[in-house]
Amino acid sequence: VVYLVRCAASRASVRCALEWPGMVAATIALPKLRNLLAPLLARAHRAPPGEEKLRINGARLATSASVKTLEGRKAAEGDIFLMSPFQEVLNALTMLPTACMSWHAIFHSDCGPGVELIAFGILVHFPFSFGYHVACAILHGRRHPVEGNIALRLDLVFIHVAATFMAYGTSGSRTWFFLVALFNATCSYRTALWRGCLAERRACRCVCALAYIAPILATDIVVCLWALASFVAVAVPFSTNRQLSGWGHAISHVMLVSLASALFVAASKTW
Repeated sequence: VVYLVRCAASRASVRCALEWPGMVAATIALPKLRNLLAPLLARAHRAPPGEEKLRINGARLATSASVKTLEGRKAAEGDIFLMSPFQEVLNALTMLPTACMSWHAIFHSDCGPGVELIAFGILVHFPFSFGYHVACAILHGRRHPVEGNIALRLDLVFIHVAATFMAYGTSGSRTWFFLVALFNATCSYRTALWRGCLAERRACRCVCALAYIAPILATDIVVCLWALASFVAVAVPFSTNRQLSGWGHAISHVMLVSLASALFVAASKTW
């Protein structure tokens, strides 16, 4: 309207009539064109994939490129990238002793069904734990070890799967096996969808461990205390991995040998 008034005042009606369609088109088309080009311009100014910021629990971490350096690892919060590739390889190798014990129990010894159930649970979990740590070593600094990591989810899910068979092996009760299976199925579902927090996932793993340790109390109290002490020896270095500069994870895997031995003895007395 102001433009038309100015045109009339300057007695440039002909010129105004010629320019009016162009002004209307510019007024309507330019905002729409700007809205269409905004995502493209934002994408063009985005940092390269190697420089994108990694986030965990809402905290800004070092970029994936700088994580390869010592400064980048120090900038990372929590246990993220705390362990070196060598430590991740060691984490994988320290899973082998219990796997070898279980393989021998099933295929090279005359043991009862309870021991075979314990061994089967260990062997079911082994490839997922071993594979996760090997992948962390190979892809160190390039793939987040926690957020969006399917290998970690499988590792945690099959801890619950293994614990279900172990509970049956130490209790010999189908009712107990069914109840523990329901609990571990719920935990596995929530872990697979990555719901809940770190404290919830760790608490669920503690409960599922107590589910196969508690039945030993009815069989042999000494073996039950042995299994409970072994579990504490596994849990303490695992939960203090950061304070141990990344070596706690491998130590916890080594202590699994004592826990597996206690479960084998308990299962042999139950069945």
